[in-house]
Amino acid sequence: MTDKPRLSDHRTNPSNLTDVTISDMPLCSGRFFDIYVGEWSGRSVCFKVVRLPRVSSIKISSSEVDRWRQLSHPNILPFYGIYQNDKQVSLASPWMKKGDITEYLKHDQTSDRVHFFDDVAQGLKYLHENGIVHGDLKGKNVLVNEDGRAVLADFGTSSVIDADVLARVSSPSSVSQGTARWRAPETFNFEGDDELPDTTASDVYAFAMVAYEIFANQLPFPQLRVDISIMRAVVEGERPLRPPADSTSWSMWGLTDQIWSLMEACWLSQSEQRPAMQDVIGHLGPSDGRNA
Repeated sequence: MTDKPRLSDHRTNPSNLTDVTISDMPLCSGRFFDIYVGEWSGRSVCFKVVRLPRVSSIKISSSEVDRWRQLSHPNILPFYGIYQNDKQVSLASPWMKKGDITEYLKHDQTSDRVHFFDDVAQGLKYLHENGIVHGDLKGKNVLVNEDGRAVLADFGTSSVIDADVLARVSSPSSVSQGTARWRAPETFNFEGDDELPDTTASDVYAFAMVAYEIFANQLPFPQLRVDISIMRAVVEGERPLRPPADSTSWSMWGLTDQIWSLMEACWLSQSEQRPAMQDVIGHLGPSDGRNA
């Protein structure tokens, strides 16, 4: 049986991709990309088009593209490859029509949220085992696939595309876009515009904030609207409040004392005191973890 063509097979001659179609207008924009929907080889595809002054200014690591494409896990969004023409460079992945987990849970109040919690934990553990730091974990970057599983998206972008290029096209910065809610205190840089490097420990912190989104059905620090206020609160040790005992977080959505304790351990201020993701999964009881 002949393998289907792969986007990354055509990196040097993108004109061969005659079956690629991309929408005229982006659906939304992210930190580095404009998001388009399109088709490739009969599949619905999400094309994340890098904002560039000119295509020739981009440097793509073919080894990292191949490495990223080889990732295979039920809780990781597959990566098809790079599509490039004279005007655009884009990263291609399956289109997830159910959207991100935060929007999905707003409209489906009865979903098993413990399963989503476990899905995110398993996906992040897999990335870390493969030497990949997500670096931008938040509810908007956790998608729901056709099988109702949570899959992690938008990870490791700077390893595929030259980080200096991304720094130039990142406007506004991620902090000004609101990701301060998920960022660990050690990544804040109050002396400049750039954030400090992400690590597996800062991913663990972000995982706890995503867990809060799942079980509390709201953003971390909903009472704070300005990013600098969030940053100061986080550095001073403030964390999301425990949901009231009579709330649906406990009665309907599966939050337990054990899960809350894990979340508290994951968002500790000292990065070296946070558990690794394999330890988080190891602490999940048989009723808490689908894959543990």
